[in-house]
Amino acid sequence: MRLSSLFLVGWLTVAFLLGGCGSLRRGSDRVPVLKVEPTTFYALPDWQQDEGLSQAFVAFKKSCPVFLKKKASTEVGLGTTADDWHPVCQKALEMTRVYSLSEIRTFFEEHFTPYHVTDEGNPEGLFTGYYESSLNGSLKKTRRFWYPLYKKPPELVLSQGTEKKWGVLSWGRVAPYHDRAAIDNGALEGKGLELLWVDDPVEAFFLHVQGSGRVNLPNGRVVRVNYAASNGHPFISIGKELIKDNIMDVKDVSMQSIRDWMARCPEKARTLMHRNPSYVFFREVKGLAEDGPIGCIGVPVTEGRTMAIDRRWLPMGAPLWFDGYHPDNYIQERRLMIAQDTGGAIRGAVRGDFFWGYGKEAMEKAGKMKSKGQYYIFLPKEASVSRQYLLEKR
Repeated sequence: MRLSSLFLVGWLTVAFLLGGCGSLRRGSDRVPVLKVEPTTFYALPDWQQDEGLSQAFVAFKKSCPVFLKKKASTEVGLGTTADDWHPVCQKALEMTRVYSLSEIRTFFEEHFTPYHVTDEGNPEGLFTGYYESSLNGSLKKTRRFWYPLYKKPPELVLSQGTEKKWGVLSWGRVAPYHDRAAIDNGALEGKGLELLWVDDPVEAFFLHVQGSGRVNLPNGRVVRVNYAASNGHPFISIGKELIKDNIMDVKDVSMQSIRDWMARCPEKARTLMHRNPSYVFFREVKGLAEDGPIGCIGVPVTEGRTMAIDRRWLPMGAPLWFDGYHPDNYIQERRLMIAQDTGGAIRGAVRGDFFWGYGKEAMEKAGKMKSKGQYYIFLPKEASVSRQYLLEKR
């Protein structure tokens, strides 16, 4: 899970770089007003053109056991209950042979109604990308591998309020744990919490941002790590700090430009990273090499088909029709995604983080993705959306 699971972390790339985008209202005090408007599949832009629909169908089927394990009366979002999702998920899991694109398209059309998601009537929001990191590391500390990835300290607890936060119990409340600077300066040394050792603190920092990754050991073994917890401190954008210090102009800030600057100025990079007090703890996860990291609902995310969203507003595991732009050439990108992850900086009714997969190409796409877009959520036809969420007819 990113930062909340991969927590989905991402704390998405753009939040990491710029700390938000005022025109899209991220980071403001304004509370989103989620409204949805029913539409038809015929009205979905390019619904007939998605050639990778079978990948999305497989990803959706991975989400179905999550719905099926819930009690029928459990609310899952937008006023729907798990019982609304049980029949469609049972049907999907019964479909075990290879199906044509037409058959898969028909499945969604027969069992779902698409709803256009808006924030107080505005359908546009910010869409960014994330990826699975790759690092070099060791099970033991050596001269080369000296920077630790820590396991979750046993004293860390998760608060039970509306805004769940990690921390330690102090006078009956959950208070933030040691900050990044304190941990880097040895606050956890001698506690036996080292999961792995890596050779580059900058790459470790980016792993904290992404929330999951693969660590390549000297013997050829690959260890996959995922977000386990955080220290409860707020995330501070180092991209924004670089702009504030007049080191970079806003137009020049990207994941790659920040990496390049950090490589040129390692001591300043260390000081800069310490301005972000947030720190992530990891756990080792098992899984097939072709699987993605584990998202916040406990299933592997799917390259090009998983969308991380704000779980406070929409049902996790639901299909979404994404209507946005591709980061390579900024042409229109429309495809079926599945809401299988979330992130600490993903906030808003119309807000998404696109999972691009593993490796350098995925990293480059994730680093470049930053654009407006919209989405439509698919809800079971049997479901009754709460009136409070329905957009009044215009």
